[in-house]
Amino acid sequence: MAIRIPNKNPLEVQARNGIGIALPLNGSAIFKTTYTTKDTIKNNLINFILTNQNERIFNLNFGGNLRAQLFNQLTQDNVDNLLLNISSQISLYFPQVNILELLVTPIPDANQLKINLTYSVTNGGITDNIELTFS
Repeated sequence: MAIRIPNKNPLEVQARNGIGIALPLNGSAIFKTTYTTKDTIKNNLINFILTNQNERIFNLNFGGNLRAQLFNQLTQDNVDNLLLNISSQISLYFPQVNILELLVTPIPDANQLKINLTYSVTNGGITDNIELTFS
């Protein structure tokens, strides 16, 4: 009988080697470190969503561009444009990430926008969820 052995990122072989930087940036040292691919990809996606376009030098199109929606009305057209922008940018900058579900839920009475992203990683056996609320 065949046994499936999950792929392991070569960077995760030694447990003490950090792979990325964790969010928020308020650890006891200068930066908190992530030690698994799952945590690194999750933090990179959160950083992507929170980054605005024209904010990153030499990569002006990078980011979820949520601040551009800050004073717009929470109409279905604006939500659809935001969904399209985030999904196309994630597929461009994170080709190993497959979006399983992306929901942008406006809460007009509370002046909030809730983003729920469920994703999987190709050849990694990783599935995770990100929930962010903006007010």
